[in-house]
Amino acid sequence: MRDSLPVTPRKPGGKHCLRALPEPIRLEINCKLRDGWRHGAIAAWVLAQRADRDIPDHFLKAGEPYGLMWRRRAGSEAVVERNCSRSISRWSHGPYRDWLEAQPEPYIPPRDAPRRVKKAFAELREELRDNPHARRLLRRLYDAVYLAWPDHDQWNAVQYHRSKRPL
Repeated sequence: MRDSLPVTPRKPGGKHCLRALPEPIRLEINCKLRDGWRHGAIAAWVLAQRADRDIPDHFLKAGEPYGLMWRRRAGSEAVVERNCSRSISRWSHGPYRDWLEAQPEPYIPPRDAPRRVKKAFAELREELRDNPHARRLLRRLYDAVYLAWPDHDQWNAVQYHRSKRPL
């Protein structure tokens, strides 16, 4: 009988206790879900956090733990953890999916991008060969680009040197 009931679509912006949490906390919950954290581990993290402002809908004052949202309605700590974990589970099937769909695709640089970047650095190095201060700055910039590069294997696979002198 139950299978014959129509599925009702999810209402955007529906009532959910986690919606009352500040944006940085909700964002962190979403990131933890995306990174594969278990719901219980996220619940434990949420219960350990403290409110940075008053949340009147849940009678929370700044500085109080978010766990009070569940503790006021639960008889024991085990019930608090279970209820918070269930809230995370419901969140993962609704608002989290909306958030995930809204995220842009990660940037993947073209295959020849490291070669082009290294060539540009080599050309700048040649132009700045008589200016040691500028060359030191260029080296720091090169190191920063390397650290920020999304795929170090792609970066390291390219060898581009116009001269034998190190950057």
